[in-house]
Amino acid sequence: MRPWSDFAEVYVDTKGEGVATPVSDRWVAVNFVWEDGAIERPTLPLLANLFPALKARLAGAPATSSINGAGPMR
Repeated sequence: MRPWSDFAEVYVDTKGEGVATPVSDRWVAVNFVWEDGAIERPTLPLLANLFPALKARLAGAPATSSINGAGPMR
């Protein structure tokens, strides 16, 4: 999808954060970070639901990858 901003946006809630970063004129990278154990079985819809404003921005955009992760990070 086309970026809606030239800047990265960080969305925060009590379990973690969602970050939307424009990486080209047609691409927005989205990543989610959460505290270990705060989300037992993460899915993209579940993570998006934590951040309603970000979810609204992404409405109708297809996911082009699955959840990838590493950690824990200290």
